[in-house]
Amino acid sequence: MSTDLSHLILGRLSWEAIPYHEPILIATFLGVALGGLVVLAALTYFKWWGPLWRDWVCSIDHKKIGIMYMVLGVVMLLRGDQDGLVEWKGGQR
Repeated sequence: MSTDLSHLILGRLSWEAIPYHEPILIATFLGVALGGLVVLAALTYFKWWGPLWRDWVCSIDHKKIGIMYMVLGVVMLLRGDQDGLVEWKGGQR
């Protein structure tokens, strides 16, 4: 039994599991990572962490909760769209 640190963290996953042969997936992963970093940097630069937490995350206002659901729905739609595009392109071969 190997006690390698990467084996303890990732389990049976390895670097070979990354789909380098799928450019759509790689571009999506990079876009999400870069977009997340930009959002985190903007929140920190403009000091919006306090208002974001106080006014949105902990809100009980039904209109704000609805807006958060719609934003999450659009994010999941885009994620599913990318998965579907990869599956469709995979079936074209």
